[in-house]
Amino acid sequence: MTEDQKKDKDFKVDDRRTSSGAEGKESKPPEPEGQSGADKGEPPEPPKTGDPGEAIKVDFSTFIFSLFSSALIQLGDMADPITGAMDPNLTSAKQTIDIIDILRLKTQGNLTEEEDNLLENASAELKWKYLDALKKKN
Repeated sequence: MTEDQKKDKDFKVDDRRTSSGAEGKESKPPEPEGQSGADKGEPPEPPKTGDPGEAIKVDFSTFIFSLFSSALIQLGDMADPITGAMDPNLTSAKQTIDIIDILRLKTQGNLTEEEDNLLENASAELKWKYLDALKKKN
């Protein structure tokens, strides 16, 4: 066992918070509705996919695709799904591209090869489209 593992094993947290009442009783965080005693402390199940109205399971790739799609809308390359308009907003597009680059920097060495390629390709493609949009604007 390494020294860090020993330290983590000995680490203990005591919750000394009290309720705002004069009794001085310890307060407990509220329990989520519908949670039984058997499943306390277990992570919730991811939402099912395919059912209308239910959220899609979000992972790193879907998050990047979401940013990529937002940037395409902001660049005017894709219609806004709500308004149907294709109005470029280059300031917002640049900010979204910068966010993708920050993610590339901060996640370096922690991604699968597929995720790393996705980030690199999304960043490069959006930068080219941004340059094209700037040329069209001027």
